[in-house]
Amino acid sequence: MFRALRRNEAVGLALDRDTTNSGVQVTLCGAPARVPDGYAHIAAKLRVPLVPAFCYRLPDGRAQLNIEPMFVPDAQTSADREQAYRAALDFGVRTLERAVTTHPDQWVVSTPLWISDF
Repeated sequence: MFRALRRNEAVGLALDRDTTNSGVQVTLCGAPARVPDGYAHIAAKLRVPLVPAFCYRLPDGRAQLNIEPMFVPDAQTSADREQAYRAALDFGVRTLERAVTTHPDQWVVSTPLWISDF
């Protein structure tokens, strides 16, 4: 993944699946949830853009891909990295929240996400 990013290639990551149980607690849709934060660390460290994309099923069976505006962390120095990490994490969580609340019928949670589920 890091080699691909250094070659300016795209890497896709799911922001709503903490499959390694190493994520962080955030507020998602008004409730405490555990989400992965690796994408925020990577974006802050490598200064790579986050480009959220969501795929929705259309009534006629086709799919529509929505690509959201990107976020580029500003971490010129290692001292800026924590702030860039927090900004990237917040960007990801708020973008996910917007997608989920706009199209709740399109989102399936197959693993525990909210703290009350653990």
